[in-house]
This record gives sequence, C-alpha cells and structure tokens, in this order.
Amino acid sequence: MFPSVDMIRSIRKASVLIAVIAASAAFFAPSVESTDATMYWDCCKPSGSWPGKAPVYNTVATCYKDGKTVVTGAHLNDGGSSGCGGGNEFQCSCQQPWTDAVNPTLGYAFTAKTSSNEADDECACFVQNFAQTSNSKPGKVSTLFYQVINDGGDVTSDGLDILVPGMGVGYMTQGCPAQWGNTSGWGKQYGGLDQNRQGCFNLPKDLQRGCLWRMDEWGNSVTFSGTAQRVRCSKAHIDRTGCQRKDEPANSYQGKWDTSHNGPAPNGYVPNSSVCGIPKSYSRRALRPDRRSDPETRDA
Repeated sequence: MFPSVDMIRSIRKASVLIAVIAASAAFFAPSVESTDATMYWDCCKPSGSWPGKAPVYNTVATCYKDGKTVVTGAHLNDGGSSGCGGGNEFQCSCQQPWTDAVNPTLGYAFTAKTSSNEADDECACFVQNFAQTSNSKPGKVSTLFYQVINDGGDVTSDGLDILVPGMGVGYMTQGCPAQWGNTSGWGKQYGGLDQNRQGCFNLPKDLQRGCLWRMDEWGNSVTFSGTAQRVRCSKAHIDRTGCQRKDEPANSYQGKWDTSHNGPAPNGYVPNSSVCGIPKSYSRRALRPDRRSDPETRDA
C-alpha cells in the first residue's frame, strides 16, 4: 500500500545529517537543527515538480527510469506518477551538485528546504556560506549556490537538505530500487555512504559524479555561517530543472564565479536542452496559464 497524501505531507522527503551517523533502524528520519545542512538522494519526484506550488514559468523537470529522458506529455502530473508511489517519474540524474569552473570554493546544488509556506521558496535560489571548522577542507567548497526544488518536513524551520547521490534515501525507500534495481551497496538508509569514497562506485555510473563531489570537493563543514541570501538563479540551475520563478530578484551572486557558462538567467529563460535534455516543448508550457492538478499538497 502506498503512503497516503497526509503521510507524505508529514514527511515530505528523506533527510540525513552529514556529520552525524544516525541510527539506521529509526523509522522516521532524525530531526536535525536548522543550523546544520543535511544531504539525501531518494530518487523521488520532487515537490516542485507538481503544478500550483509556486509562481513559476514551469515546474521542476522529472525523468524516466534512465535518469536522462525528461518526462513530458498529458500524464505528467497524474496522481500516481511519482516513482516513489509506483509511477514512472524520478529525479533527473543531472540534478546533482558540481563545483564552479573558476572558483573551487563555490558549489552548485539542488535542495529541499523546510519553510512555513512552500510557495515562498520553491524554485528560488540562495547562496549559503559554511563555517570553517576543525573538519573543514581548506580550498574546497565552502559556499553553496543552490536552487530549492523540494519541501522538507523532517528538519526544523529553514532547515536545508542537499541533493547528493549516495547520502541516504531516508524514509522514502521505494524510489531508488524502483529506478535502479539493487541498491544494497548504497550505504545506510540514514547516512548513506557517509565518507566511504569507494562506495560511490556502487552507484549507477551517472550518479557517481555527485557522490564523488561530496567526498572530494565538498568542504566538509555542515554548519551555516550567516544567513542564506536569495539571489537570481543561474542559467546552469534552470538548465537542469527547467524551473524559474516569475518573481526573481534583480540581484545576482556577487562573488567570484563562472558567469560565462552559468551566468544569471534572464526572466523567461529557456533551458539549454544540451545540458539536461529538457526539450523546448517542455519550456513552451510557460506560455500556458498555471494549472493545478488538485487542491491538495502533493509531494513525491
């Protein structure tokens, strides 16, 4: 039996604390403080992929089981379309983190964020600095430029979950086996591979890059330094999700970054289909009025 809408709303998505190894026998994801980031990858259709969640031109793109072919067509938002509920829509493999080509301390990612009103944050972009601690890796990613594509209910207000393959599937255990088959080598349900770099090679080839990013390029600090600042999303984010808000701020990230490839996205930006395979037919949905599948909050 699949989880009810109310159950799904209460858990939203899986969460795993990077620096703390949680008990894998726990039924619900452990609650974590909003001063620390978390990581997860559950393969589910993100909350931002459902229509009516926020003022956007398009919802977040999802992919078929191969993680590459973007889902389009009349049944895109059917009630049972999520791969975590027996459907055929999953997280696209291109929606994993990477490091800026110019600045090795700047990382890009997609996240889930806990908020009192999902409409305020869905598909918005933020920049968050991380504190330097005894566990930090100098010269590695310590600033994260991220786009929110999912909503979380298992961390405290303004908590942040970074989508990173191999860092635990959390509560939603159905998605990754449905998409990729045997996931026994993916580590613990909560905690994933932790810092087992060799374990990244147990993942499908298309997911190994993001897992290795956590091991090799992530600065290892999970504690926020200051408050996240909302900025205009980069072209690179929208190339991978297809989602852009209609109320984007004028200000862009002001640090050192690869603007020649990523750059701030103009209003109504059409994704580069060569990056994540998002077809122009998907982008043209921006010309249609916003539609809601039903009045319920529906999460993958």
